[in-house]
Amino acid sequence: MRALSVVGAGDGVEQTFHDVELLAEGCGYTNCSHTGEERCALTAALSDGRLTRGRVESWLRLRAEPRSSDYETARRVVEDRKRRKATKIADRRTSRP
Repeated sequence: MRALSVVGAGDGVEQTFHDVELLAEGCGYTNCSHTGEERCALTAALSDGRLTRGRVESWLRLRAEPRSSDYETARRVVEDRKRRKATKIADRRTSRP
């Protein structure tokens, strides 16, 4: 097994990190990476102790995970990977002398 993802986990992340999500909405930037920008609401919350660094890092890590909203999307991703792998193997076999 090369990859594992939880289908529909996006709602769980938003519920678990509701406080972080609310603070992030108040950020001074619309495209903030929340990794130390000057007007970042999460940076301010870290400085004044409202949030811990571990909580923010966990939230950032989970948000970076690709989320499939449904089983069909996840299945298509797996099928596409299989097709690409089969194509590579076939190309290697045909290119050998």
